[in-house]
Amino acid sequence: MLVVFTVQDLADFYFSESFFFHWICYLPMIVYALMIVISDKIYRRLALILNDWENYRTDDEYEDFLITKIVLFQFVTAFGSLFYIAFVLRDMKRLQETLATLLITRQVTQNIMETVVPFMIEKLKLSSLTYKMTRSMSDGSLRRHVENVRNKRQSSVEQEESPRTPREGLFTLGSPEGQEVRQRKGLETEKEQPRTLSSIFREDFSLKTERLPLPEFKPSHDSNPELTQAELESVMSVYARPLDDFLEMFIQFGYVLLFSPAFPLAAVCALINNLIEIRVDAFKLCNTVQRPFGRRVKDIGAWQKSMELLGILGVMVNCVLIGQSGLVQRIWPELSWGGQILIIVVLEHVILAIKMIIDILVPDVPHWVRIETAKQEHFRREAFKRESRLLSHTQTPSSDQQNNQPEPSTPDAGPRFNRLDQINRSKRRSITPMVRLSSFTRKPRKDNDDNCID
Repeated sequence: MLVVFTVQDLADFYFSESFFFHWICYLPMIVYALMIVISDKIYRRLALILNDWENYRTDDEYEDFLITKIVLFQFVTAFGSLFYIAFVLRDMKRLQETLATLLITRQVTQNIMETVVPFMIEKLKLSSLTYKMTRSMSDGSLRRHVENVRNKRQSSVEQEESPRTPREGLFTLGSPEGQEVRQRKGLETEKEQPRTLSSIFREDFSLKTERLPLPEFKPSHDSNPELTQAELESVMSVYARPLDDFLEMFIQFGYVLLFSPAFPLAAVCALINNLIEIRVDAFKLCNTVQRPFGRRVKDIGAWQKSMELLGILGVMVNCVLIGQSGLVQRIWPELSWGGQILIIVVLEHVILAIKMIIDILVPDVPHWVRIETAKQEHFRREAFKRESRLLSHTQTPSSDQQNNQPEPSTPDAGPRFNRLDQINRSKRRSITPMVRLSSFTRKPRKDNDDNCID
């Protein structure tokens, strides 16, 4: 960081007055922003290795400590230069230029890294896979194969324009006719394409990923050697966790909140970036990464505490910047230095108190959401009761079976008969595990129940 600042001073000294080379003054900070992105990728691997060595008990602890490591590192690398300029150099103009350069460069770089780079890597892997499939084919068979693919694509477009029912000749995948057609096509194309995907995967095991193991999508010998959806997604990168998306929002929130007096347009830049980010994330999830698995969680975990701490720190930093700018001294010229500090501290506490009151008054879950959730829970319970009644009526024994059951002839057989009846009722499958568990609970013995066998 200090080296970049030295180069920045030299660039300002030589090219600040130049009309054609004034853009060189922004080049050191652009390089510094790229260095932050690269160092984050390197430190990410180190954090994963450290977390694996620390060997936490649960996944929640693992994720929380991983987030803590990465957030601390990102806070220092992303905001360290801004704190140095604001409180050591005390240059507001330079702080404004540095903040604008870092914010815009980081947003553009991350959008490119999220979409363009994975998309190009996927296309390169797919091209390599296609070349391995077709390199042993002759020119004539390759042309026939391409023509068949075009015909299939054209016929599928025509079928979408004029849909037909299965009775009119459109076979479904699960029908016997469709399976016969697929087997016939596989036998016809097997002679023209001797190099199938199974032979390719036996030669090259570099396509194995964490999400989709190799034996799951290895095709059989008699199948049609065409790429399936699973094979297409296997060459994509894995969307393991939403860490990058949360981290991007965290850094953007810090740029807007911590140093907003220096660059008020940072909020506008963040708004424009978020509008673009909606479509960028949609394109990333649908086209550049493997299909992610959803997982139910109760909250966002350690990110909530990180955002709250960043909000408190943002209030302190903004109050210090206001006091450092000389605004209090211009309003009250005769005020001493200690009085200025006291006014800044009082202003900080007032803003923090207002922030706490708003946090208490505004609920985390809106009132209408809680009402709708209660309605759905009520409907679920009522449906459960109705299904339980219907199931209990269908599971009750018939009247003939009840009449054929032997009645206890002696008074001593009464407890024994009740115990056998309870065992028979426990064998019937109930609707919930708790009911099944309660049917097996052991009742306390009575005085006349000594002859009963447990």
